[in-house]
Amino acid sequence: MWGCGGGGGSFTAYGTREVRFQSAPYDNVPLDVETPDLNGQTDGATNFVRLYDAQDRVTVQAPSTTGGLPFFRWVWPGGYSTSPTITIEAALADQLTVVYGDGCTFEPNYVEAAGQLFYWSRMPVRVYFDESTGSPDAVAAAREGMQRWNDRLGGIIEWIEVQDASSANVVVRWDPDIEPPYVAYTTYTYDTGSGRLLSATIRILPSLDGDAGRALASHELGHALGISGHSPEWSDLMYSTYTGLNMQEVTLRDANTLRTAYCHLFGGSRSASPNSGETREVTVKCR
Repeated sequence: MWGCGGGGGSFTAYGTREVRFQSAPYDNVPLDVETPDLNGQTDGATNFVRLYDAQDRVTVQAPSTTGGLPFFRWVWPGGYSTSPTITIEAALADQLTVVYGDGCTFEPNYVEAAGQLFYWSRMPVRVYFDESTGSPDAVAAAREGMQRWNDRLGGIIEWIEVQDASSANVVVRWDPDIEPPYVAYTTYTYDTGSGRLLSATIRILPSLDGDAGRALASHELGHALGISGHSPEWSDLMYSTYTGLNMQEVTLRDANTLRTAYCHLFGGSRSASPNSGETREVTVKCR
């Protein structure tokens, strides 16, 4: 929570904050965390979490290269730094991502197999769950599954829940009329010139809760965030078919594919085409 400070409209953060340290395009980047957290922990290899007082100033240093790629910048929601060493208040940056390379080439990925990538022009993406159409267990599973994307993408590509459909970018509903052998659909509308997403609706079979509900909801959100096609790899979240054993996490390849669609948010440059004013609606069906 936020407490008001004295005079001049200043404020002071109270409580604790989990700071999530992440990296792109590779995982397992060793970071020198100079500020011990509340448990006495410091250094780690991405992706990892440390717990701080909200007012703590956290200093962390990234290596100058990793996997043959040069350091590019640190990014966090609402800010960035081009210095490998940063000091930042825990309350202001609870998710930190160190980026290597040129800020727009995120490999390994499956961009070619996935086809066209789309993007939302503003973050965070607003998601509404139509609870009147799904059981409490199905709705809870969908929320938990979709949270995997937030946990993996460092707050740069992010969704939040809203309480009414009219203010949402993405609406999630449970639909008993989905035709076998399919178990979930995502329908999205985009501008044909720029690839900018305009709206999306996710429909899931009402019987899907638990592990299946989490898996399919997180998979469908991947489509709604901009991945139009599927991965050819069984182990990726965005593989075309749920087997009961896969789709358990957002893999590095999943994350890098979506990062490619939003590379401008990581400091890279993307060839931006103007909006055409013409729109197209597409439905992706998943088994």
